[in-house]
Amino acid sequence: GLEHAKKCVTEMVIWPLLRPDIFRGCRSPGRGLLLFGPP
Repeated sequence: GLEHAKKCVTEMVIWPLLRPDIFRGCRSPGRGLLLFGPP
């Protein structure tokens, strides 16, 4: 159910915090994550 959402949050938030040297330039993480559907 929520595994995909957890994976997306991990990729966008946790990994760049742990390894900022990798996530620079073209590999920068996304700017936002839509957690719920449109209003």
